[in-house]
Amino acid sequence: MKVIILDEKIEESEDRCYLCSSTLKEYINSLPNDYKDYDIQRGIVSNLYLDNLVETILTKGHIPPITLVVYQKDFPKNDNIEKFRILDGLQRTYRLKVIWDTIQFIIREGIDHNSFSMNKYQLSRKFKSVLSEFGSNTSILYKLLQISADKKITPQKLISYFNEKQWFEIWVNLSPDKEIKKMLVLNAGHKQMSLKHQLELYFLNLLPIVNEIGEEYSEDFKLYREREVSSAQFTKKRKKGEFYFPHLISSILSFVRGEVITTNTKLVREINNNEDTKLDEFLYYLNQDFIKGVIKFLIELDEILIQDYDEIGEKWISRETVAVGIFGALGRASQQYETLEDRLSIFTDFIRELETSKENLLNVAVYNEARNSIDLSKENVGNLTKKSVYHGITELINNSYNAPIDWRYWFLKKEDNSWDV
Repeated sequence: MKVIILDEKIEESEDRCYLCSSTLKEYINSLPNDYKDYDIQRGIVSNLYLDNLVETILTKGHIPPITLVVYQKDFPKNDNIEKFRILDGLQRTYRLKVIWDTIQFIIREGIDHNSFSMNKYQLSRKFKSVLSEFGSNTSILYKLLQISADKKITPQKLISYFNEKQWFEIWVNLSPDKEIKKMLVLNAGHKQMSLKHQLELYFLNLLPIVNEIGEEYSEDFKLYREREVSSAQFTKKRKKGEFYFPHLISSILSFVRGEVITTNTKLVREINNNEDTKLDEFLYYLNQDFIKGVIKFLIELDEILIQDYDEIGEKWISRETVAVGIFGALGRASQQYETLEDRLSIFTDFIRELETSKENLLNVAVYNEARNSIDLSKENVGNLTKKSVYHGITELINNSYNAPIDWRYWFLKKEDNSWDV
């Protein structure tokens, strides 16, 4: 993408940002095929105002600057950008690309002014399926045909609207950590980015390790990110071998702290500002042996739950409240040991006891009955669930796995449900 440099700003850290201009056409034609797959970005989200971006283009209105990070050591001497990622402006870019592709579709299919005599319903019946293949819809097609008819211009002339100037803020060679922090700041004024996605960003370096280890232990292993599926959707649709990256992070945090944690603004801020007093310990544990122990444990627990409880067990482990409760309890129990190897032995012991016991120690069917009996008007069901799981698992370990967990006690019979863990 050929750009014109308008201004430059240097931060104290010597990071440089350039204000540049180019054209929409130059930008769209320079987009890499995987422009939507940048790990730190959330996925494409619905937004009514952005969906009307076609009107902004057709009236030659202003589109706010798009922020890019460039991986090119000779920039700005070489002002022809060859490789970049989108820090801010993915949603706008996606819709610009869809509008551009719709114009190309009109030209390629030879759709002329006569098509505008068709109403939206007729256009939808004829073109909806093919438009959806590249993310477009009948409304965009209708508006483009309308402007073409009103201005008496050929579809080819619609391309001229992409000759308009567009501003870009271009950061050069930011470190991965700085990219994440810049992106979080840039998104602060937008639709709230989910806390789970923010939490994921700090531990993206774990993804390839987790995937490699998971695939080594199970052919069914699949790790989902928040940008791919929401927590609620994952819980409903979860199948054997499938795990959720944000839940994995919060579970590991719970293990390290030996308590249940809550994915909230406070947690994200502590991690972002290095305020978490146990973060150094957490980072110490993020080595291959520890990750192997965690993934192996999850896969083995998954097998037991499905074997003993079928679909109920399959869905049980998909809930974050269950996962952090289990890992918090195991983490607390393992604190009696000093070495990582010894702390990991708690996973092995737990699985061995579940496999060799003649009773269904986790008692998941009763768990569901007890949880469904909670008075939602009086209890914070999420907090109560996490604490109940934590105490149920803790009791199981302390009693040397002698009897199934009494979930009714922890959910219903406990007079004071505000215990600290």
